[in-house]
Amino acid sequence: MKESKEIISVEETNNQSIDELLRNENYITPMVDIFEMPDEFVLTANMPGISRKNIQVKVDDKLLVLFGKIDYTQAVNRKYILNENEIANYYRQFNISDTIDETK
Repeated sequence: MKESKEIISVEETNNQSIDELLRNENYITPMVDIFEMPDEFVLTANMPGISRKNIQVKVDDKLLVLFGKIDYTQAVNRKYILNENEIANYYRQFNISDTIDETK
Protein backbone atom coordinates (compact mmCIF):
# COMPACT_ATOMS: atom_id res chain seq x y z
CA MET A 1 0.00 0.00 0.00
CA LYS A 2 1.53 3.29 -1.10
CA GLU A 3 1.04 6.20 1.26
CA SER A 4 -0.31 9.51 0.03
CA LYS A 5 2.39 12.16 0.09
CA GLU A 6 1.57 15.82 0.00
CA ILE A 7 2.75 19.14 1.27
CA ILE A 8 0.00 20.70 3.30
CA SER A 9 -0.30 24.38 2.48
CA VAL A 10 0.43 26.82 5.24
CA GLU A 11 -2.67 28.72 6.24
CA GLU A 12 -3.18 31.23 8.98
CA THR A 13 -4.53 29.63 12.14
CA ASN A 14 -7.19 31.65 13.97
CA ASN A 15 -6.09 34.67 11.93
CA GLN A 16 -2.53 34.35 13.23
CA SER A 17 0.54 33.46 11.21
CA ILE A 18 3.04 30.87 12.43
CA ASP A 19 5.41 33.71 13.42
CA GLU A 20 2.69 35.33 15.55
CA LEU A 21 1.83 32.02 17.20
CA LEU A 22 5.50 31.38 18.02
CA ARG A 23 5.74 34.79 19.69
CA ASN A 24 2.52 34.40 21.68
CA GLU A 25 2.21 30.71 22.56
CA ASN A 26 4.43 27.98 24.03
CA TYR A 27 6.06 25.55 21.67
CA ILE A 28 8.41 22.60 21.91
CA THR A 29 10.70 20.95 19.40
CA PRO A 30 9.35 17.59 18.18
CA MET A 31 11.64 14.61 17.90
CA VAL A 32 11.96 13.47 14.28
CA ASP A 33 13.36 10.70 12.13
CA ILE A 34 14.63 11.53 8.65
CA PHE A 35 15.70 8.83 6.25
CA GLU A 36 16.45 8.50 2.57
CA MET A 37 14.69 6.22 0.13
CA PRO A 38 15.85 5.67 -3.47
CA ASP A 39 13.71 8.55 -4.82
CA GLU A 40 12.76 10.57 -1.75
CA PHE A 41 13.49 11.70 1.78
CA VAL A 42 11.04 10.82 4.54
CA LEU A 43 10.52 12.82 7.74
CA THR A 44 8.38 11.56 10.60
CA ALA A 45 7.73 13.82 13.58
CA ASN A 46 6.51 12.88 17.04
CA MET A 47 3.79 15.43 17.83
CA PRO A 48 1.34 13.81 20.27
CA GLY A 49 -2.04 15.50 20.51
CA ILE A 50 -1.80 17.24 17.13
CA SER A 51 -4.39 16.33 14.52
CA ARG A 52 -3.39 16.18 10.85
CA LYS A 53 -5.51 19.23 10.03
CA ASN A 54 -3.40 21.27 12.48
CA ILE A 55 -0.03 20.36 10.95
CA GLN A 56 1.52 22.89 8.62
CA VAL A 57 4.56 22.33 6.39
CA LYS A 58 6.31 25.10 4.52
CA VAL A 59 9.34 25.17 2.23
CA ASP A 60 10.77 28.66 2.08
CA ASP A 61 14.21 30.06 1.33
CA LYS A 62 16.10 26.78 1.77
CA LEU A 63 14.21 25.96 4.97
CA LEU A 64 11.67 23.25 5.69
CA VAL A 65 9.36 24.52 8.45
CA LEU A 66 7.18 22.13 10.44
CA PHE A 67 4.48 23.47 12.78
CA GLY A 68 1.78 21.69 14.76
CA LYS A 69 -0.94 23.59 16.64
CA ILE A 70 -2.41 21.93 19.71
CA ASP A 71 -6.09 22.30 20.57
CA TYR A 72 -5.47 23.57 24.13
CA THR A 73 -9.11 23.42 25.19
CA GLN A 74 -9.44 19.77 24.22
CA ALA A 75 -6.03 18.82 25.64
CA VAL A 76 -6.49 20.38 29.09
CA ASN A 77 -10.06 19.13 29.49
CA ARG A 78 -9.20 15.45 29.01
CA LYS A 79 -9.50 13.25 32.09
CA TYR A 80 -5.95 11.93 32.04
CA ILE A 81 -4.99 8.83 33.96
CA LEU A 82 -1.38 9.46 32.98
CA ASN A 83 -0.02 12.30 30.85
CA GLU A 84 3.70 12.27 30.15
CA ASN A 85 3.56 14.66 27.20
CA GLU A 86 3.89 18.41 27.48
CA ILE A 87 0.88 20.33 26.18
CA ALA A 88 2.22 22.82 23.66
CA ASN A 89 2.50 23.62 19.98
CA TYR A 90 5.34 22.03 18.03
CA TYR A 91 7.82 23.88 15.83
CA ARG A 92 10.97 22.83 14.04
CA GLN A 93 12.88 23.96 10.99
CA PHE A 94 15.52 22.25 8.87
CA ASN A 95 18.04 23.60 6.39
CA ILE A 96 17.59 22.18 2.90
CA SER A 97 20.78 21.25 1.12
CA ASP A 98 21.50 22.80 -2.28
CA THR A 99 21.67 19.26 -3.67
CA ILE A 100 17.95 18.71 -2.96
CA ASP A 101 15.37 19.76 -5.55
CA GLU A 102 12.84 21.74 -3.47
CA THR A 103 10.17 21.44 -6.18
CA LYS A 104 9.96 17.69 -5.66
